[in-house]
Amino acid sequence: LQMYSDPPISAESDVNSNDSYDDTDFVVKDEKASSEGTELNGNSNDSNDDTDAQNKARENNQPAHTLNNERKRPEIELMSQKNESPLTSSPQTPVTSHPHPVSKRGLIEGGLLNTYQPAPLLQGYGTHYATVWVGTPPQRKSVIVDTGSHYTAFPCVGCNNCGEENHTDRYFDPGLSSTFHALRCDECVASRCEGGRCTFSQMYTEGSSWQAYQVKDRFYVGKNQLFGRDDPVDNSFAIPFMFGCQTSETGLFVTQLADGIMGMSCHEATLPKQMYNQGKIQHNMFTMCFRRELTVSKQGVTAGIMTLGGIDTRLHSSPMLYTKNVVKNGWFTVYVRNVFLRKDGGVSARPDRKDAMIIRLPLEPSEINSGKGVIVDSGTTDTYLHKSLAAGFSEAWKSATGVSYSNTAVRLTQEQLMALPTILIQLGAYNSEGHARLGDSNTIVGLAGDMDPRRPTDVILAVPAAHYMEYSPSKDVYTSRLYFTETRGGVIGANAMQGHDVLFDWENSRVGFAESSCDYGLLQENIDDSPEKEIDAGVVVDCELSQPSLVTSCAQSVDDALVKCQNVPKDTTLDGSEKWVWVVENAGTTNGMRCEEVAMKQ
Repeated sequence: LQMYSDPPISAESDVNSNDSYDDTDFVVKDEKASSEGTELNGNSNDSNDDTDAQNKARENNQPAHTLNNERKRPEIELMSQKNESPLTSSPQTPVTSHPHPVSKRGLIEGGLLNTYQPAPLLQGYGTHYATVWVGTPPQRKSVIVDTGSHYTAFPCVGCNNCGEENHTDRYFDPGLSSTFHALRCDECVASRCEGGRCTFSQMYTEGSSWQAYQVKDRFYVGKNQLFGRDDPVDNSFAIPFMFGCQTSETGLFVTQLADGIMGMSCHEATLPKQMYNQGKIQHNMFTMCFRRELTVSKQGVTAGIMTLGGIDTRLHSSPMLYTKNVVKNGWFTVYVRNVFLRKDGGVSARPDRKDAMIIRLPLEPSEINSGKGVIVDSGTTDTYLHKSLAAGFSEAWKSATGVSYSNTAVRLTQEQLMALPTILIQLGAYNSEGHARLGDSNTIVGLAGDMDPRRPTDVILAVPAAHYMEYSPSKDVYTSRLYFTETRGGVIGANAMQGHDVLFDWENSRVGFAESSCDYGLLQENIDDSPEKEIDAGVVVDCELSQPSLVTSCAQSVDDALVKCQNVPKDTTLDGSEKWVWVVENAGTTNGMRCEEVAMKQ
């Protein structure tokens, strides 16, 4: 949230809310000046004999996504951060849900994070994918949304053995697009020049791979129906975007439902970052909200929502709560403080029964968060935690269920499934003071409260059995997809993200979680007037802003203007302005006070 005001608002100018979390053991240390990643605490006691390919990939900042419930572990990727694009000085404002208010005090930008683009997500084989429209006129493509990788790529005409018969759409045809541009060798982005084209590739240890050359074309996310290409709102978010035109594929990329993949990590080459650079969205952030459907179809089965540039709170049933993203670039990485097992299940972080038995697993945070830490990866179907948790989890599971834990398929009734334990993952808070202002931590859904009296404002991510137990309709069996195999760090995968609107906020170094139905259909039915959904369960939470900090002083703005003014009369008057910035710590509920209103009161 930014306000340009004159006169200035009274505030301390040295406040920086991005660093306002107060955990003594929640420390981030830069390993290299190149910002390749960060290490938590610097004393992870890593094993010297670790050969886990997933951890090697994590150390090299390589993508870690999964297709068809098999972990795709990368061996080689040609990538580096290069030639970051500067922000535009006068961003173009696309269609918004609310106009920005203007007052005598100045112009407010940002506010309720309301310059955003909502789009449906569809269900693939163990993954979720988005529909993108590429070229002029637009051609439809489907891409897995993957926060565990950087680049976007899909097959183009001439692609060798790329599974066109298995994918949702035919190969992209560059010859049909008047805006298509293949990058020249002097335009290559972290790739090599071969035959006058910029080529790059990706290989995975389980056998999958693709090769591509870098191109740029008009690109935007939209609806999967054919008429979606003409949607004026979606079209307003289109940008020229660099992606990979695949020339060959192997393994699971050939058989998957989606045409390709769209990397959405903290990297310059991702679509949200480029939309932000080019002024199409005002915030370098996005959300993903997953649900699970039992069917998959080439025609598309809607199973979630993605919001580019902000937060759409209309489907939230709990406030958005924030954890710290502990790296500056690469993968979105959170700090796991504790893991609990709650007997008798329940879908929400709030237990169905006040006397629910909750078992805390013995763990050492330095082990759980070792290596490159625990990443939130939408492209990995399952969840993988540190192997040191295995013994304690098995003991707690046996105590709660009376049977031993395993990853083998079992037959369960619906009643038995719902009675299985709910896994509760405690994540370090982004800003403890911000969460504390919401009220009693025991009454706010998603806060630790009495589960951790030392840190009651930490975030609790609830993973119910309906999410970690994968159902096979053809065999009528359930299989647990929660694994304790990692030798360093871990992966919070798509099954743990289900039932939450997950915010990936690179701009403010946060990852947020709000419980949600993730039902895109309700948005289409004008949810605000729908009697079927009680918004925010009657809870009224106002937007919470950090203390404002002065970014540009009046004197500095005048100095900048003087540099541009040469040979002007001595009686020339220069108008100065001040720029103050707030961080939205909690967007609040839809029936609470909006961020613009809170800013105006301040």
